[in-house]
Amino acid sequence: MQFLRAENRTRCRFKIAGRPESGGVRTWRIEFTEQMRPTIITDRQDRDVPASGSFLVEQNTGAITETVLRIANRDYSTEIVARFSLNPALGMWVPSEMREVYRTTRLPRAGRRVRYSRARRGTSNFRRFQVLTDAVIAIKK
Repeated sequence: MQFLRAENRTRCRFKIAGRPESGGVRTWRIEFTEQMRPTIITDRQDRDVPASGSFLVEQNTGAITETVLRIANRDYSTEIVARFSLNPALGMWVPSEMREVYRTTRLPRAGRRVRYSRARRGTSNFRRFQVLTDAVIAIKK
């Protein structure tokens, strides 16, 4: 979502790349490619790692229903997908699933070897927390 912040929008090229339906919701697929340097994401050596990806945006409300982030350099590539669903009890879109795929390329003596790491997690049981306070201030006369 960092790429959609007002101060970062000029860093990227955006384009509408379709109008898919996602979970029964009509959306726009907006793809982005980061163009400016320094990039928002850097590697451990503080080198630029340009990002790309997409957002699924609900057509009627502008709510984001999915984000895709891709980054890559010669040593690795990463894709992170976050999906959101409307929680009626809270009246807002909440994260419902996140999927991450990491691919690392090493150059050992025996030749090139590719390693994958995949992770997937879901979230549920969102609750609204509320704090109520009540104070009486006595003023001495």
